Amino acid sequence: MQCNYSYRGYVINVLVEVQETLAVSNTSNVKLGCEAIVRVFKEGQRISVFGPVRLFSDRGRCFSTEADAVREGCSAGQRAVDDLAFDNGG
Repeated sequence: MQCNYSYRGYVINVLVEVQETLAVSNTSNVKLGCEAIVRVFKEGQRISVFGPVRLFSDRGRCFSTEADAVREGCSAGQRAVDDLAFDNGG
């Protein structure tokens, strides 16, 4: 799953990767959880402001749902944009 959000002149890109492992049987997978990969772009630009940031839940665990990963990834991107604005005097 991949989502883009506009925020204060930037685009926050959140990519969710589902982490899974093979179960005892070769026919089914066990879902371990999700991680979020966040990139921030200035609107209209194709090069990110900084490298991708890989996010996990508490203590380095995967998020339990894709919705949790998206929500936390978007929130982290917004904090990064706010920090960029503060560093630039805005």
